[in-house]
Amino acid sequence: AIDEFIKAKQYFPRYTKAGFSPYHYLISIYEETNQPAKMYAEIEELIKINHLDFTNQMKLAKHYRSLEQYDKLVALLKDTVYLEPESIQLHNYLARGYRVQKQYDAALREYDIAIRLTMKSTASERNKVLADFYCSEAEIYLELNNKPKARETLRKAEELYPDYKKIGELLRKCD
Repeated sequence: AIDEFIKAKQYFPRYTKAGFSPYHYLISIYEETNQPAKMYAEIEELIKINHLDFTNQMKLAKHYRSLEQYDKLVALLKDTVYLEPESIQLHNYLARGYRVQKQYDAALREYDIAIRLTMKSTASERNKVLADFYCSEAEIYLELNNKPKARETLRKAEELYPDYKKIGELLRKCD
């Protein structure tokens, strides 16, 4: 089947309909047969042709994040954010990528968006998620040696989730 789908890609290289294209079939086959390198290579090829495939872009983003390939992660997600502007996970990944690249203003902007989006949610874990975002912002302020701003941000986290150990660890770094 793999050879047939590879041939189909040659005959119809721009056919990318979700769930029916040779690219999608190959991605599924490689995933089911535990061939991650081929699967991710196929996703990268698909995304070059179809910039609107959010599901596979996020799958690739998770992969880049796990490999700590933040340059690739940011390059992928800085445009993907316009497909799903209310994806909390996407903004969180993008913030992390910017942070590693020391693009602190961009990272703080993305964490702020993730915080505002999370505030809208009604999920039971909302307060912990928000506290974690605030902790991530505080870590950036500590890297920038802005301890008062880090402390202020950690106080917000503490109000939301007072039992979060990470808050105490970061507050000690503010002293």
